[in-house]
Amino acid sequence: MISTFDLTIYYAQIMVYLPTVDRPGLLWTKEHTAQGFAWHPGIVSFGISSADRDCLIQVDVASKITVSSESIWAICVPFEVSSSPIQIGSIFDTHEVDIPIGKYGLVFEVFPGGSAVYENLDGEQVPYGHVVSIRFCSDGDHDFRILKMGGEITTDKILRRDAKQA
Repeated sequence: MISTFDLTIYYAQIMVYLPTVDRPGLLWTKEHTAQGFAWHPGIVSFGISSADRDCLIQVDVASKITVSSESIWAICVPFEVSSSPIQIGSIFDTHEVDIPIGKYGLVFEVFPGGSAVYENLDGEQVPYGHVVSIRFCSDGDHDFRILKMGGEITTDKILRRDAKQA
């Protein structure tokens, strides 16, 4: 695992973007919402159904694209890392993660968070809303794909490949 961190989700999205992106926001359409992501070169924003809840984020590099039978949904988008560290996070909370330069199939896979817990400010053990795996896969097909439909994803097809920056 390259990086693991807690992330509070704001505006129901998790973003992955290059450090060269000036304005990391994307304008979503109903097609983006149905497919679970909005994409523009150098930035992708994934929808996450537990708005304003904490998630556990696990970032890694892998050689092959795989999908777990335990996941709720999974998406793959092309992503070229041309400079590093990249930014991963939500609107108000981002984390720098060093990813090797290269072209990847970026896999966003969401798991139930109930079995993973964190300690809140009151010292209570609280379950995460979700556990999110973000994998940069170097081998194989780097095209847009819905790998597993579920959660907020209401289509098994890619409806829009590009989004306008906000």
